[in-house]
Amino acid sequence: MNLRRIPQIIVGTLLLLFLGLIYAWSIFVAPLENEFGWLRSQTSLTFTICMSCFCLGGIAGGFVTKRFGSRVTMLISAVLLFAGFFLTSRADSLTTLYLCYGVLCGLGIGLSYNAVIGTVGRWFPDRPGLCSGILLMGFGFGSFLLGTAASALIEKLGWRETFVYFAVAFAAVVVIAALVIRAPRQEETAAAAVKKSSGPAEQGLDLTVGKMLRRPSFWLLFFWSVILSAAGMSVIGVAKPFAASLGAAAAAATTAVGVISIANGLSRVIIGWVFDHLGRRKVTTLVACLFVAAFGTLLLAVKLSSVPVMFAGLVLTGLSYGGVPTLNVAIVRRLYGSRNYATNFSFMNGSLIPAALLGPYIAGLLYDASGGYASTLLLFIGLCALAGVLGLLAKKA
Repeated sequence: MNLRRIPQIIVGTLLLLFLGLIYAWSIFVAPLENEFGWLRSQTSLTFTICMSCFCLGGIAGGFVTKRFGSRVTMLISAVLLFAGFFLTSRADSLTTLYLCYGVLCGLGIGLSYNAVIGTVGRWFPDRPGLCSGILLMGFGFGSFLLGTAASALIEKLGWRETFVYFAVAFAAVVVIAALVIRAPRQEETAAAAVKKSSGPAEQGLDLTVGKMLRRPSFWLLFFWSVILSAAGMSVIGVAKPFAASLGAAAAAATTAVGVISIANGLSRVIIGWVFDHLGRRKVTTLVACLFVAAFGTLLLAVKLSSVPVMFAGLVLTGLSYGGVPTLNVAIVRRLYGSRNYATNFSFMNGSLIPAALLGPYIAGLLYDASGGYASTLLLFIGLCALAGVLGLLAKKA
């Protein structure tokens, strides 16, 4: 076993733990609304902008890493994250908030995310699924662990000082990681490359972005990812009020958010390991079926007004949702090769943009129209079943 790759995945996972703060935006919503009187629709737009710029930063990171290496990409990210968090601490308008947190922090997180996934993954040609699962476990747990830390800091110091601390901490962590993470030399992965994954073999191509985008398989998997990501976000974004609507106490409703986060993080390792052993088609179908089971359980919880059944559904939601980014990472490398992986993966990751826009928006419309969550759950049960079919149809070519 090549021990040189162990520090790479440890440092990469720790860095992604910090970058996972992107999903904890809701922590900052109440303090900002209380101070400025902003509406929820106005503060929520910050998250949409941040997620969109995260995806765009990932695309840019793919090109920068390919040309200059991961270290340059991550140092640019450190500058953007320091500027974004620090300037957000001085924000007194929505425009400043959108530009500093939404654009600068989103781009900075996307750049480092792509550099870590693309570079560390090259050390594990024999276990692409497990590697991506471990890395993305850190990203999944970030919102839970750092969100808790952020809440404590806000309560003690206020949101402005919290952003100043984050500016220094994030920049320092990214710079340190940039000094450790590097691409492997050919001889350092030769043995692992010969061993390969034990999963079913698929066509080994090294495609450019242009050629990948002309493959029907890419678009089938892209829409598979859009549907399932949108479904997951539609539940994750309302987990607390959803629990409260079923009669859960305030503490239990807050716990519901943590339950999804933990299941989400653990799922990334589990699904990655399963991918290495079963292959793409079986696992994409499995994840879609998990979504159907999760939403069916949540629908049953609504019908029975049962909090225990709801928690079972939320665990399944976290387990299924965590599989989507893990498979996005592993599938692109398996189907389209390693040579242009950093750029190719960033385009697949762009599925988060329509997912972030459509999932919560559709769920909100259906809730406003019906006054409950049953219609949203029924719609996404059907869409997730469709996603399972798309995953099966995505051929190797």
